[in-house]
Amino acid sequence: MLSSFWVSNAQETVIQKNDLPKAAQEFLSKEYADNDWAIGKKDKGSLSLKYDVTLADGSEIEFDKNGQWTEIDGKGKAIGAHFIPNKIAAYVKANYPGQSFTKIDKSDRKIEVKLANKVELEFTKDGDFVKID
Repeated sequence: MLSSFWVSNAQETVIQKNDLPKAAQEFLSKEYADNDWAIGKKDKGSLSLKYDVTLADGSEIEFDKNGQWTEIDGKGKAIGAHFIPNKIAAYVKANYPGQSFTKIDKSDRKIEVKLANKVELEFTKDGDFVKID
């Protein structure tokens, strides 16, 4: 019997704000100036490097190795609508009027959003609706 397994070499270390890539520091200064830094972590996996930041209000932001955000999670609180691509915002406005966004997660292939009513939607990276998750 042949079995396979994956071993993680992930290394997670606590960091300070100035340990983030410059783009991430600028993003936090601009978008979350009124929300204090609580904790930051650098997560170096075998294939990737990412930064996880938790703010004083509990919001979490994940950045890639270049300091570009990949996930913003308001932990149930509304996040800025300007983070949402226009096509996705228009779809939600038409189909879920009055709902705010509480989370956005973007990758190379898709964008997932969570609304205040707990509905999770998946879109292509170009903003075309795919499904309710």
